[in-house]
Amino acid sequence: MLLRSKYNYMQFNYQDFRDLRAEGFTPGTEPLYSFSANVLRLFVSIWY
Repeated sequence: MLLRSKYNYMQFNYQDFRDLRAEGFTPGTEPLYSFSANVLRLFVSIWY
């Protein structure tokens, strides 16, 4: 049996896309959209 795992932290910062969910801003002045993600990849292989 083979078990592998990998962990990555990814952060995305867009320079050409505005966060339309932000309130209290005039159109075109909203903050730029960004997000981060924790990614866990698992690989399991079973042979006989």
